[in-house]
This record gives sequence, structure tokens and C-alpha cells, in this order.
Amino acid sequence: MAADIQVWADFHCPFCYIGKRKLRLALEALGIPDAKITTRSFLLNPHPTEENGISLLQYVAGQYADNIESIKTGFRLREEEGRGVGLHMDMLRARYGDTRDAHRLFQFARTLGLGEAFFDRAQRALFEEGLLISDPDVLLRLARETGLPLHKAREVLGGGLYQAELAADDREAREMDIDFVPYYIVNGVRHFSGDLSTREYLDGLGAAADTGVKRREGENDAGVQV
Repeated sequence: MAADIQVWADFHCPFCYIGKRKLRLALEALGIPDAKITTRSFLLNPHPTEENGISLLQYVAGQYADNIESIKTGFRLREEEGRGVGLHMDMLRARYGDTRDAHRLFQFARTLGLGEAFFDRAQRALFEEGLLISDPDVLLRLARETGLPLHKAREVLGGGLYQAELAADDREAREMDIDFVPYYIVNGVRHFSGDLSTREYLDGLGAAADTGVKRREGENDAGVQV
């Protein structure tokens, strides 16, 4: 099965960090090593008013008016889920920051074939290392580690480059009424999203394979929501 997978995600979404790892593990289990995964920009907070650098705990409490202990319990569950797929998350160290500059730098990285590497590195920095990815110095460090030319990365961060590409990705998602990430479209027809188990990833990708066979046989198949 050839797999072309579009993934809408935002950097400070822990479900995206865990979900993309589960996606890759599922592809490996299904024997699909050459899947084309294209991450697309989605802004969970398109008009941020929060201060950069506050803890993710503070941010979530402010966004959802939930009590601190309940949020900490959820964080522990995310960490446990992450450990199950080889991620070493420290949610209480994670800090919130406006992700728009990170997305613009990610869009630049995509032009060099380094988009997936940059996105993964930035999420690891946020969720495992407690780095603030709205900080230009942090972003330049991640750019260097990912292999981006620093002079160009500085140019991107210093102006409005790749804002149009970021906006186009985000707009396309909202035109499809996507309001929860990660959101996946496999081979243009199979849609699934959210906090899924590895089993659900296997089932979703398997269904995409079945859909692809039917399309090749001439059947008219519409996108399906898992």
C-alpha cells in the first residue's frame, strides 16, 4: 500500500506529539516503511493573548477553566501514554509560547525537505526539554540542529516570510471544519483524528488500504470518519 498522509498539528499539542509517534509505529507494523507523511500547520490559538513562557499547566488552566489537580492528572496520563511509545515527556516543565514563528520556520524547513525533522525536534524540545519555542534563540538552535541554513532562518524569523504558507494550511483545515488535532487524511479519502490508541491507528490505516483497493477497482468511495 502506498500511503500519502496529511497531518494537521500544532507544536504545543501533546496529542500531536504522541499521535505522530503512534502513526509511525503503526505504519511500521503494517509494513509501510515508505509512507509520505506531510505535516500541515494548525493554530490551536490563532489569536494568542497569553504571556510567552508561562507553564503549560497555567496555560491549560486558563484556557479550559479546569482545576490544577485535574490538569496534573491529565498530564501524568499523557506522560504515561508517551512512555508507552518511547517518548520521555515532562509536562510540568513544558512552557507555552506563541507558535506562529515556529510554524513559519517549519514552513521554510518544508521547502528543504526538513519539515518533519524540524517539527519533531521542536516538539521534543517543548515536551521533553522544557524549551520555549517562541524564543528566537531557541528556534535558531533547533534550526541549526535540524540542518537549516542559519542565515536564512534568521531572515525568516526577522520578517514575515512564510506567513502566507502558514495561513493557507490553517485556513484549509478550518474550511474542512477541523477543530481538533492531530487530524489525518490518508490517500485523500480516509479521515481520522484525535487521541487514538495504537490499535485505532492500525485500523484507520488498514481501512485506508481497503479504500485504496476499492478506488482502483473503479468504485466511488467518499472520505470516511473514524
